[in-house]
Amino acid sequence: MAWAQDEVRIFNNPRIVNLHSVEMQRKGYMAFVMSHRFGDFNDDFLHNFMGLDNATVRLALNYGVTDRLMLGVGRSTYLKTYDGYLKYQALRQGPFPLSLALFAETTVTTDRNYVEEEVQSFVNKLAYNFQFLLAKKIGHRWAFEVAPSFVHLNLVKTKASSNDIFSVGMVGSFKLSRSVDINVEYVYIPNAYFDGPAPSPLSIGFDIESKGHNFQLFVSNSRGMNGPRYLSTPTGDWLDGDIFFGFNISRDFRIKAYQP
Repeated sequence: MAWAQDEVRIFNNPRIVNLHSVEMQRKGYMAFVMSHRFGDFNDDFLHNFMGLDNATVRLALNYGVTDRLMLGVGRSTYLKTYDGYLKYQALRQGPFPLSLALFAETTVTTDRNYVEEEVQSFVNKLAYNFQFLLAKKIGHRWAFEVAPSFVHLNLVKTKASSNDIFSVGMVGSFKLSRSVDINVEYVYIPNAYFDGPAPSPLSIGFDIESKGHNFQLFVSNSRGMNGPRYLSTPTGDWLDGDIFFGFNISRDFRIKAYQP
């Protein structure tokens, strides 16, 4: 992205861990993204080759249509889920006191064991995620984001579960050096939406930026890697060791020559 002198870059990457950030894919560039979650620590971790035997993977492509609009598609092995999304940056810190981005996502779950065969229509496999991303950088090192979210599931497994789920994501980031950040990401989801304890996705990790690449290393209690999954599927308990080590790697490729 070509930044004006008075505009502020708040995060290194369009995605933090699970939550998206207010940042955008550069105009005319496509990013190939590989996300990986090893198996949880308390599931015979060593026997499963440090979680590799029961790992999940997501492959994705992001494209910067303009400096303010990006599109993305992805596919996860977890529940064999396809996702597509768009993000629009409405405000940028610098001219404004904060940055604001609007995010919309649709997923299709194709795992045949996820729901009973008699309700496996295409419509029932769909889910939606809408988010307002509000972020601000304070000084040279601190950055914060709040992400109110709404998820709609066309099909839920029990009558006690809700099709509509509201949540609030919160992110804190501290810049350790010019290219390394430490990020903490937490999502609060009220208990009222679930038949049992509500999930509370919590992720902690490092964001390492290099020329053309971005590396993210983290631990999280969420296996899902798209909104309708990590905001609706019960997650593990950190105190019980139900956590997953993971990484995201992205590589940028210029698709279209820059035109000022």
